[in-house]
Amino acid sequence: MSDDDNRVMPMGPRARVPAWLVDVLLIALMVPLTLVRDPSEGVIWPDDVTVVLAALTAAALPFRRRWPQSILGLELAGYAAAAVLGALVPAHPFAIAVAIFAVTNRVARRDGLLVTVVTVVLVIGLGLLAWQGSPTDPRLVQFALTVTVGSALGDAARSRREYIEAITDRAERAERTREAEARRCVSEERLRIARDLHDAVAHQISVISLNAGGPQRPSMTVRRRRRSHLRQSARRPAQYSARSEACWRCSARMTGTRPPRGRVLFGSTN
Repeated sequence: MSDDDNRVMPMGPRARVPAWLVDVLLIALMVPLTLVRDPSEGVIWPDDVTVVLAALTAAALPFRRRWPQSILGLELAGYAAAAVLGALVPAHPFAIAVAIFAVTNRVARRDGLLVTVVTVVLVIGLGLLAWQGSPTDPRLVQFALTVTVGSALGDAARSRREYIEAITDRAERAERTREAEARRCVSEERLRIARDLHDAVAHQISVISLNAGGPQRPSMTVRRRRRSHLRQSARRPAQYSARSEACWRCSARMTGTRPPRGRVLFGSTN
């Protein structure tokens, strides 16, 4: 497996349902919940007060993303007004569940739990005030469970979002660490090559100095041998430089850094 296969690729944007479409579906779900005041009585056409209160609670839902706490308070106020006026329908706890979903999706788990407990207590207490029943009334249990499920779904969505953000952050840090380590290794390798090149060039200069010195009038054979040694000694630093440049350019391509321009020390010689 190559390094490109192990590299963390950026994820593209996920396809999401438009927010306005979600709001339309939620408001559409509130219509049948407004027509059913009591499951045992079936579908009953509501009076004007019930329709107005349900419409007001539904109209406030699209603003829950910007002001989640305020919208939850408005939904609770609508629930209390419906309980006092005797117009309580399942659409009100459903709207509260949607609003509390937006709250628990943005606050910490401890704060979300506190908001959920307070909301459930208010829902049950106002329901008892409206129906003069017992705390075990099936309608109160259904309303409390609806609010609790909305809160749990919001907390689950927040936890999942934080988990994905944590994984993405760790992957990005690991990728940055890997690239930094690769650059450090390349820098160390370049330093080693530079030292070896320096030692090789110094050695060849010493050889040139030794061959340049000697008898003032050497024989023809000695002059030819000395000229050959000088030519070889002058050519080797350029060869070392070319090899070092090839190594540096290869490491630059692997790490994505800029390769050195031109020859490292010497030009090529024939």
